[in-house]
Amino acid sequence: MNIYRIGDIPENKYPFIGGKARGLDILIKHGFNVPSGFVITDINGVIDEDNIFKIFDELNLKVVSVRSSASNEDGENASNAGQFETYLFVNKENLIPSIKKCIDSINSLRAKAYAEHFEMVENSNKQMNIVVQQMIDSTIAGVLFTSDPLNAENVLIEAVEGQGENLVSGKKEANRYSIAKDNFSLEGDELVSTKTLRKLYDIALKIEQEFDSEMDLE
Repeated sequence: MNIYRIGDIPENKYPFIGGKARGLDILIKHGFNVPSGFVITDINGVIDEDNIFKIFDELNLKVVSVRSSASNEDGENASNAGQFETYLFVNKENLIPSIKKCIDSINSLRAKAYAEHFEMVENSNKQMNIVVQQMIDSTIAGVLFTSDPLNAENVLIEAVEGQGENLVSGKKEANRYSIAKDNFSLEGDELVSTKTLRKLYDIALKIEQEFDSEMDLE
């Protein structure tokens, strides 16, 4: 088992740590604002609790999210999004049990059915990595598409009250803001102000320019 701080992951590890951990690490290295955390890799049935708690304390983490970053997750052909377990508002006392349950979810019936549907690698060839990240108790959250799936000339922002889980789980219907990349001309509303929309819009354009690729971000 190895542990790396997000922002300090060696690039030669990128092919093995899953799209989520890789994306977070690259964003930090490009200077974007990303909550601190770490990724646990090369998990072979042994959980080094002492080292996990050591880096948890070094980063001054108090309440975190525990999420998967499987080697077959967030890929080009199938994202595997939502197939593995996510645990929010996890404190130090519940950290290790949450990590173990997240690891075990790679063998869930739901994940296996998804893998078979997309003819992905066998479970024995998959590797579960775990991202532990500072939990943000948000009042508004959502997803930002640097290119609107329905109109690539626009940026798309989808937002809901509370946590992003309310959006991805379908618990709440999102407010949608599609903004032309060459002309910011959209007024905000009661949920997201014009000032915040403009800030997100500028971030979207910068990320797409930095990565030279269309991206979506929570």
